[in-house]
Amino acid sequence: MAIEGRTHKPVVDHHLCGTCTICYDACPAAVVPEIRQETDTLRGRAYRGYTPAPASSRQPAQRMPSCQSRCPLHQDVRGYIELIGQRRYQEALRLIRASNPLPSLCGYVCPHPCESACTRGRLDEALAIRALKQFVATHCQNDLPAPLQLPESNDKKVVIVGSGPAGLCAAHELAINGFAVEILEAAPHPGGMPAQVIPSFRLPPRALQHDIRMLETMGITIKTGVCFGRDITLAEIWQSGADAVILAVGTHKSTPLDIEPPKTIPGYLDCLTFLKTSRQPDIIDIGKKVIVVGGGNAAIDSARTALRLGAEKVTILYRRRREDMPAADEEIELAAAEGVSFHCQAIPRQLLIKNNQVVGLECQEIELSSILAGGTPQPVADSAFTLTADAVIAAVGQQLDAGIANQHQPFAITPDRHLFIDEKNRQTNVPGVFAAGDAVTGPSSVVEAMADGRKTALAVVSFLSNQKKSSL
Repeated sequence: MAIEGRTHKPVVDHHLCGTCTICYDACPAAVVPEIRQETDTLRGRAYRGYTPAPASSRQPAQRMPSCQSRCPLHQDVRGYIELIGQRRYQEALRLIRASNPLPSLCGYVCPHPCESACTRGRLDEALAIRALKQFVATHCQNDLPAPLQLPESNDKKVVIVGSGPAGLCAAHELAINGFAVEILEAAPHPGGMPAQVIPSFRLPPRALQHDIRMLETMGITIKTGVCFGRDITLAEIWQSGADAVILAVGTHKSTPLDIEPPKTIPGYLDCLTFLKTSRQPDIIDIGKKVIVVGGGNAAIDSARTALRLGAEKVTILYRRRREDMPAADEEIELAAAEGVSFHCQAIPRQLLIKNNQVVGLECQEIELSSILAGGTPQPVADSAFTLTADAVIAAVGQQLDAGIANQHQPFAITPDRHLFIDEKNRQTNVPGVFAAGDAVTGPSSVVEAMADGRKTALAVVSFLSNQKKSSL
């Protein structure tokens, strides 16, 4: 039912387009299924997979483009790509930074959900949105744009514990709302988990450092080597003049395997310890055969890092199918291309230890209760097998360090080991103390943690604004 001529070749003035989607709803393809199946017209390809909204739910108000809507930070993707196309790089970066204070970081490690929603992907291939962000952030590194114009100070101070993506994004949001911001970081360098565990072949250190320098130009103070609970207490933070506190402490403790030995055994490591230690390759000997247990990005990072440290054979052991791995598809493909092997639908049963050294792993095959990814794994009878190894790395998850709850005013912890907050106001059980990021949600992507940090910062803005009004 191909229709030739101007009827199937939409003409859009992108400078005037307000993404109201009226053109989508008014097009015959929205109501004639046969047109949506066309493969030889632009309209048919653009509408493939499109499901029109019920008439009762259509709003005259503008709606975000799908790429912008899918981004947790709702960045103006179309706006900055157009500026890049015009080679107005400084303006493009300034537009990105209005909603994303960590463009260099995101340019390398964001899982780019925007690209999966890109309308262009229905025609041929999604735009390389993350790569474009990386390009413009890198291009402008030696030519910093002017600092953002900040409002007059409101004489309120917020202290943020943790300088990871959630803490840094919260600091940015507070600064552009006129608050004085101080960040406390336990590590020697700011950046949180990305700075400590993401390998340099995925995230060049200079990229994150550039983002942090830009935040410091906004007047945000970052104090490193200050451990909350050890070097400074909550009471001392209040005494320093803080009007509110945000805990953005992340999940810096690896989830243990059920088979962990009762004491430290050479050759057995958790992924966070391994990735941190791998930054000093002269003090780590990973051996020739390595097994990584897990299927997330930390597992993939560990496997690829082990190869770079001299391992000759690296095997990832995962309890579900390879296509079910939570790691980014592109990272899995890169690992496979580099020589990492995958043994899926199998679980570890016992560490094999000889002369106080790991020598292998006893495993068992698994079958799923259904062909769906959500099927419950069940051990297969008489399917035990052994893998030899010089090292076994556990990468099955991360969790909150329980030490955060052992302050003079303990913070409530949920049954799944996250910081408890009131979802309405983002406060913990301690008045005036808020929480954000992975410490609240569990391990998430960089951009999801950033969005959660912004959400908490806006809750703090509302809290302190209402507090000021009530005191008048």
